[in-house]
Amino acid sequence: MRAVSRDPVTARRARHPGVTARVGVPREPTIPTLPPTFFKNLTVGSGPAPARAYIDELLPDILDGRIQPGRVFNDVVPLDDAPDGYRAMNGRESIKVLIEL
Repeated sequence: MRAVSRDPVTARRARHPGVTARVGVPREPTIPTLPPTFFKNLTVGSGPAPARAYIDELLPDILDGRIQPGRVFNDVVPLDDAPDGYRAMNGRESIKVLIEL
């Protein structure tokens, strides 16, 4: 819920009753700031990005170098170290880890 709690513009710009949402797992276990969302009767939604819907289409472009995913991933691990990459994301040491084959 970072978009609401850390970015008051989101709550200010939403019409009441309105909806504000964010895509992806929050980095911090926070809840939205109560006054802007409560008094405007805002619905706050959140959920994972639908990455699986795009993998078949985009993965070939990534592997061929036509798309550079570097803006998303902040760490790279070889396939054998994939469990370490998941631990780094779970421990909030990395945002996204790219697993190299």
